[in-house]
Amino acid sequence: RYPARRGMLLGSAQALTMLAYAAGPVVGGRVAAQGSVRVPFYIFSGVLVICALLYCLITEMTATARLVRPADEAAAKEKDDGDGKRWPRNGGWLPATAHELLSDPRQRALLLLRFSLTAGWAAWMTILPSHISSRYGLSTSDLGLCFSLMTLLGFAASPVGGYLADKLGRNLVARVGAVASAASLGSLPLASTLVSFWALMAVWEVGEASMTAATSAAAADFTRLELRGMQSSLISQVQDGCFVLMPVALGALVSRHGTDVALVSTASLQLVAILASARLLHVGSAAKRVKS
Repeated sequence: RYPARRGMLLGSAQALTMLAYAAGPVVGGRVAAQGSVRVPFYIFSGVLVICALLYCLITEMTATARLVRPADEAAAKEKDDGDGKRWPRNGGWLPATAHELLSDPRQRALLLLRFSLTAGWAAWMTILPSHISSRYGLSTSDLGLCFSLMTLLGFAASPVGGYLADKLGRNLVARVGAVASAASLGSLPLASTLVSFWALMAVWEVGEASMTAATSAAAADFTRLELRGMQSSLISQVQDGCFVLMPVALGALVSRHGTDVALVSTASLQLVAILASARLLHVGSAAKRVKS
């Protein structure tokens, strides 16, 4: 409904998610300490039911999306299998909606940016705890406190990143945030003090928050309403695949070459994905201008 403010709105929604990540463990721990371990699960289940009921009141959630035949009939001809689903007649296995999305270079660019983002998350969870404890000697409680503070920084940065995406352009903010995130992650082995380490982590958090808000807004800009369900599914598949493969690969790197090599390797992989996405965005935008 508000395309001009889409980045700001999505950034604000992301900020609430960040706040939940920061406050959830603290609140859940206190509730469990006052009552029992079961109580937080009961409360969370009740909140989920309330959210589901509220979602049902949103007009866009109740509208029935219809499949639209791809614009390029020669590239993706379809047949009906009799169950209401359309499949490409070119011998492929993808549904027509996924085929149409993946034929757009801009959509492939967004998927590459999402891969870069998820690779950073995988490194954040797999490498950083052991890297910090071994190099700086922080305890588990100190790590939890510092990561919560970083999450709060992302909470503050998400709406700002969304606002900048609305004002300066989704692609620019997404690229700057992605490069800042990858560069700061790759520079962590150079941090000689704990202060410099957390300064780089702050850059990573702000870049990640800005990139997420900008790419979410860009995905809504590039994707028609009837294709957004499939587009969200493709993004989830990229994230899930990355979370399956990256922790195993990073664990092997850490065991053989140490955390420094694993961090630099992750950052290098991120930069390759960012450069490829920039090229695809350029090609897709040029093709869009030609068609218009």
